[in-house]
Amino acid sequence: MGNVLKIQCGDLTGRCWDFIAGQWLYICQLEDNLQALETARNQLRELRNDVMRMSINQERPEMVQIDRVGGWLSRVDNAIIEINQLLSKATQARQKLCLAGCCSKNCKSSYTFGRSVARSLKKVTTLMNEGDFKEVVMAEPANQLQANLEALKTAKQELYALKEDVVQNVALEEGPEKMMLQQVRLWLSMAESTITEADELIGDGPKEIRKLNCGDISNYMFVGRVAKKLEDVAVVKAKGVFKELVRRIRAETDYISQLQVDLRALESIVEELKALKKGVMMRITLEEGPQKKRKPQVQLWLSMLEPTVTVAEEMVRNGPQEIEKLRRKDLSSYEFVRKVAKVLGEAVSLRAKGEFKEVVERVLPDPVVERNDKPTFGTETMLDDIWRWLTQDEQLGTVGIYGMGGVGKTTLLNQINNRFASTTHNFDVVIWVVVSKDLKPDKIQEDIWKKIGFFDEMWAKKNPSEKAEDIFYILSRKKFVLFLDDVWQKVDLKDIGVPLPKRQHGSRIVFTTRSYKICRQMEAEKMMKVKPLNQRESWTLFQEKVGNIPPNILPLAEDVVEECGGLPLALITIGHAMAGKDALQEWEHALEVLRSYASSLQGMEGG
Repeated sequence: MGNVLKIQCGDLTGRCWDFIAGQWLYICQLEDNLQALETARNQLRELRNDVMRMSINQERPEMVQIDRVGGWLSRVDNAIIEINQLLSKATQARQKLCLAGCCSKNCKSSYTFGRSVARSLKKVTTLMNEGDFKEVVMAEPANQLQANLEALKTAKQELYALKEDVVQNVALEEGPEKMMLQQVRLWLSMAESTITEADELIGDGPKEIRKLNCGDISNYMFVGRVAKKLEDVAVVKAKGVFKELVRRIRAETDYISQLQVDLRALESIVEELKALKKGVMMRITLEEGPQKKRKPQVQLWLSMLEPTVTVAEEMVRNGPQEIEKLRRKDLSSYEFVRKVAKVLGEAVSLRAKGEFKEVVERVLPDPVVERNDKPTFGTETMLDDIWRWLTQDEQLGTVGIYGMGGVGKTTLLNQINNRFASTTHNFDVVIWVVVSKDLKPDKIQEDIWKKIGFFDEMWAKKNPSEKAEDIFYILSRKKFVLFLDDVWQKVDLKDIGVPLPKRQHGSRIVFTTRSYKICRQMEAEKMMKVKPLNQRESWTLFQEKVGNIPPNILPLAEDVVEECGGLPLALITIGHAMAGKDALQEWEHALEVLRSYASSLQGMEGG
């Protein structure tokens, strides 16, 4: 018995040594790794429980769990499940070991298992390091923005009061022999622009809070702007404490000298401002696009720049004349000196503010885009029915519209979309995607993301599952309508990232297809079949497109209408083609061609 075991283990030892050193270590260290993995799992479980207790203790109605914490907890749960599965196989794995655990009766099996154990142990170590959270909850973004806006409003009011105090004190102290200090003038200009910018942010606040509550990530930049402006107001307030507000001017020569210096400086800064504006406008021209518009602060700067430059240029032109008045001791020019100093301060402030790191910001498209609508015939009742389903039936999630090609399915879907564009409703966004026969999931993801996110090169490089996660994150926080036009096979919405409509969420999916079978596969809860027009409706539509028909052509025209099979697209297309045709031969030829292609009419595109 011992000899048999010896021979067997010897053969196994030879085979094990055929493995490279790294593979052998997985087997040799398996016993130690199993013990370490069990200990690490228990420590990870304890850490997970601690983090969960922290979340429970710290969460309030106005607080939410940090996404990073939620993601970590999810990864920990998955890791513990994986470890438990491995440990459940530990006894069987140990029985395969021989030679004091340095070899195995089944090297391949033990190597594979040992490698899985080692990887899990490494994963646990990583999770333990990641789980050292200083904070596990954060203020709800909308609540945080609301608090910051209220703080900004208070800080702005305090800054305004301080500015008014400075202005009043300067008015009391200024006189024929005293002039406001340049740093005071600059501060007043800075305070004025800061107050204007704060007012703009406060005014946009309610709209941006509503976006955040809907899960719109586009305005996280706005949250940052508010926080930054709050800091700016505090800085400007701190600089608004002066020991002196005015300085004494001893003689007319001081006024003349000061005016000459200020005019030269003003002329130089005006040229700089013009060059700066040219550069900003060039950047705006290059960077603005469908999902990018100029920043509000850039637009504000441009609107303030133009009148300042105009006034400054006029002052520079009038400068020599005002200097001569000063030499004649004309009192009216003393006020001109003060105005030049004030405009100079404003110009200096504008120059400082014109160095923009970014001139445009990303914006989401309109919630609903009206589509080019073709003339319709006989769809009014179907339109009203589907509209009622979408807006009144709270139990509804998915609607399928089916019928042969050319029967008017896309036209009907267009009408529904445009009714959303012209009617008040409670949906956050309406999305239109053309699926087509050649199903391309990545193209569907791209079309959806262009509507709800910011499509750029970086996003385009993501893999399909990452794109699906992004789409799901946004749509799961919105009440949406998704139109899928021309569906030829089942579209796996889960792979795309589209959350299935939930009754409590109220979102809707509406698609068009030629097949009733596709409606069932897409799990449409309600279906609408678009039927061909009857003979009377077909003739009315055809006459509307073709115009006057000579009596001798009428029989042929009636045959043409019959061959169109009640398909609106065919009737409209052929009606337009035959408009103004009075020759009998032309109509006979058209009928002959139509009959030869009659079967293809049943599959005309564009329905």
